[in-house]
Amino acid sequence: MTATLLIVINFFPKNEILFTNAYLFSQGMTGMAICIFNNQLVFHRLDYLVSLAVHAVPLLTMTRLRWYNIPMEAELPFEQRQFATLTDTSTMTWYDFNKKMFLYPFFAYLVWSTVWLLIL
Repeated sequence: MTATLLIVINFFPKNEILFTNAYLFSQGMTGMAICIFNNQLVFHRLDYLVSLAVHAVPLLTMTRLRWYNIPMEAELPFEQRQFATLTDTSTMTWYDFNKKMFLYPFFAYLVWSTVWLLIL
């Protein structure tokens, strides 16, 4: 999931579908992993610090991009924007909303989990 964030930020920052997937991954599964794996901020244990960083940094980064950077870039011309311009979901149909917020992330997660299963 952290790889998705790195790919979106470094290679495809203006792709709205990938940005939405990275945002939903970081806020959903990776955010829940902090509670599930009982991540703790223990300064003298390197494994705890690394685990917390791996799970918390994507969550904080995508929150910052979604709620601060993108609204500030809204006034800029499209060529000067660094990240995706998000469409207003209140005007979407039910099908389009579910396709964007459920179907695309579900298939991306399915691919990720299949690759993870094959590696292990």
